[in-house]
Amino acid sequence: MRILRLPDEHLADLIADGSTVIITLRWHTRTPAPGDLVHLDTLGHWRVLEILRRERPGFGADLRASLLAHSDA
Repeated sequence: MRILRLPDEHLADLIADGSTVIITLRWHTRTPAPGDLVHLDTLGHWRVLEILRRERPGFGADLRASLLAHSDA
């Protein structure tokens, strides 16, 4: 498990999908692995559940994540 600390600007999109979200990262951001934690400046702490699409030329990865409670972060 890795912890990635990213500024909010590294996100291209964040879409609610039931109790999870789909996050699209900017093209220059390394793709996390399932189980990794992503800490964003103002959007909180997220656990990566699955990688929907890896990065490709000009585009970042798409991943499914769930918001962590403050005690989990």
